[in-house]
Amino acid sequence: MEQLAFFPEIDDKTQKRIEKEVIKVLKEYRALKIRMENQQENKLEGISLFPEIRDTRKISDMKFKQIDKALTYCLDENESEIIKKKYLSNKRLKDEVIYEEIGLYKNAYYAKKRTALRSIATSLGMI
Repeated sequence: MEQLAFFPEIDDKTQKRIEKEVIKVLKEYRALKIRMENQQENKLEGISLFPEIRDTRKISDMKFKQIDKALTYCLDENESEIIKKKYLSNKRLKDEVIYEEIGLYKNAYYAKKRTALRSIATSLGMI
């Protein structure tokens, strides 16, 4: 009997492309998060400080919500810590620092990081 895998096999080239795209999305998420906070402040104060050159509010809001949902619900504790420290922090931390802080061995760290990025890609419908 053939065993079904949670994730289908993906070659290394495709995996690297997936990771690169997810990392772009995570960096965009940081900006979207600030945009959402600024929107709430502006709405609360009843002002608009900057002109909106393009009307992308709905798209940005939806992107933010979907990425936020993926980060909240599809990662385990270690995966979440890795993603937060590596991609969502203002500090540029090296992988070695992160896996030592979290208390993982090097190989376990890289496996968790790869699984986390792939889970995010899957939950966002990228793969």
